[in-house]
Amino acid sequence: MQVLDLHCLEVPAPAMQWIKRLNLRRLEKDGTKLPVELSLASTILDGSYCAVGIVRDVSERNKRTESLRKLHLAVERSGEVIFMTDQLGIITFVNPAFSDLYGYTAEEVVGKSNPRILKSSKTNSSTHESLWNTLTDKEVFRGKIVNMAKCGELLTIDTCVSPVIDEHGVLSGYLAVQRNITEQEQYEMDLSESETRFRTVVESMNEGLIIGSLDRTILFVNQQLATMCGYTSEELLGKPSEILIAAHERNSFRGRVANRAPTEHDKYETALVTKAGVLIPVEISAVPFKSPDREIIGVFAVIKDISRQIRDAKELHDLERQLRQAQKMEAIGTLAGGIAHDFNNILTPIMAYTEIALSGKTENPVLRRICARSCRLHYAPKSWSSRYSPSAAKQKSNVFRYYLGQLSKRP
Repeated sequence: MQVLDLHCLEVPAPAMQWIKRLNLRRLEKDGTKLPVELSLASTILDGSYCAVGIVRDVSERNKRTESLRKLHLAVERSGEVIFMTDQLGIITFVNPAFSDLYGYTAEEVVGKSNPRILKSSKTNSSTHESLWNTLTDKEVFRGKIVNMAKCGELLTIDTCVSPVIDEHGVLSGYLAVQRNITEQEQYEMDLSESETRFRTVVESMNEGLIIGSLDRTILFVNQQLATMCGYTSEELLGKPSEILIAAHERNSFRGRVANRAPTEHDKYETALVTKAGVLIPVEISAVPFKSPDREIIGVFAVIKDISRQIRDAKELHDLERQLRQAQKMEAIGTLAGGIAHDFNNILTPIMAYTEIALSGKTENPVLRRICARSCRLHYAPKSWSSRYSPSAAKQKSNVFRYYLGQLSKRP
């Protein structure tokens, strides 16, 4: 502070009875301009009235004032709720965000209420107890609480409450900064429920499911696929997907993946290999896997074990072959029966004459051999027709048709 005798003014006394302050800029020797405050007052010096000026350098004060102004502006325009209380808990300041969120105006709460007007029954007592124990120890409390707005709406709040300590270490109040996370909490809850539903569906699938990155690294497998291949899910995560492909199919698999367009849906058959080295024929349906912003970041594939289908197809083929054989036998039996009938018509008179000849008790050995041979010729067509009986072949054909029908009904 400087005291300057500006000059003595010979003016009437009444004109000198004043005090005035002016904000000016002082020019330094180096040309720097500094803000100063000039206070002028009248006084009597050697019987004459004089003007006395006091000049104060207000640079630091202006800086502090500007900082406070910026801080106040930041608090006023902050999207976070900010309020202060005194050491007794009475609210001493609220910013506009407080009124916007809770519905109370500054006039309603400042100097009149404490933060208990925001308390709801949804915040358990242990949280409040922890809050006050932390503040009593002059430490900062951070946590989630559920407050109630003036309209009765429940709000999930992320809060930070700090004790305000002056330069002498004395508690002068509390500062609270709060953020409304109700929508975020609801979103996280919905996301968690969606994830639970997705995981339940995925883990209950009869098919294997795998998600791989663009470089074919395994990002996710469901329990069905891990069990199918004899691994745990943890053993497969981060491994190249070729670990599951049979050795003789790997080159074909790499080529197929390399030549597939990013947006292409692909369906093909290949063979997997288990941890024990057992080959499993499978059908793979692959589609692009996209991030929430619709960017393709990998492949999503459903893997179906088709061992049973292949086994059923082979069994079906064998039964069809046996059916065709039975149908052929049925046709041969019908033909043989007709031939035997016609042959018997020819042999009947021969047998009649043979029996007449034998009834004469002839001792001629040549005649007896001829008669015996005629008898064998008579019974041979009967044996032949019974071997290829149409009814027996037809019965066997019906059995094959039944099993073919059962196979066609399998999933």
